[in-house]
Amino acid sequence: MLDFIVEDKEKIVVEWPGWSLSDNKYGAEFDKEARIRMVIGSRKLIPYILKYRHGLGDSLLEIGPFFNPLLRFSGLREFLAEDASVTFLENDPNAVAWLRRNHPCRILEIDMNSASFTDDLQTKLASETPGYANSFNTIIISQVLNYIDHSLLFRSLFQVLRPGGLLFINNVINYGIPPLFSPKRPRSNKEIIKTAMETGYTVLERNTIPKHFKNEPQRRLIVVLSTTPGM
Repeated sequence: MLDFIVEDKEKIVVEWPGWSLSDNKYGAEFDKEARIRMVIGSRKLIPYILKYRHGLGDSLLEIGPFFNPLLRFSGLREFLAEDASVTFLENDPNAVAWLRRNHPCRILEIDMNSASFTDDLQTKLASETPGYANSFNTIIISQVLNYIDHSLLFRSLFQVLRPGGLLFINNVINYGIPPLFSPKRPRSNKEIIKTAMETGYTVLERNTIPKHFKNEPQRRLIVVLSTTPGM
């Protein structure tokens, strides 16, 4: 399923505005090779999204795309509906500015670590989208859960997914930049599944992918969730 994503590392751009390689304060955890691993790892979700491409709908949200938005990757973009509306939710100001310059679409600049995240998301959507409730058919979260209160995020997103909406998750536990990890991050793949089900999601598919890089501390979890019980 993942064979089509064969990366030429030399073509992956990892010199990002505000996150210069020459001023990298996180050392080997966010150097050139680490960033390449991050990009390649995030794209491992694409085949799973394509599997459900006929149910993606016309309104899609990607959480924390940083400088690597999957919804703008050519291997996925060509399969989206022509009239599909794409939204990015991002809280890094450098990434927000870059997204606005390079990918004209709706961008929600919201602090995902704020205790008021749920209210902030609803307020932002209500101000931009009349009758915002159940705003999205599809939501994508790739390698973000280590940095946030995942339980709060799951609850918040459940409120803005349409009935039968899809939530795609790609995550490696404790993988990334440890100084930025949230104390409320999931501590195991089982906890991610448990939290999702307790929130009310139905698990359509789950898969653990063997380590692709020796730096990955755990197997990668891919989960496809739905808001419709018993699908």
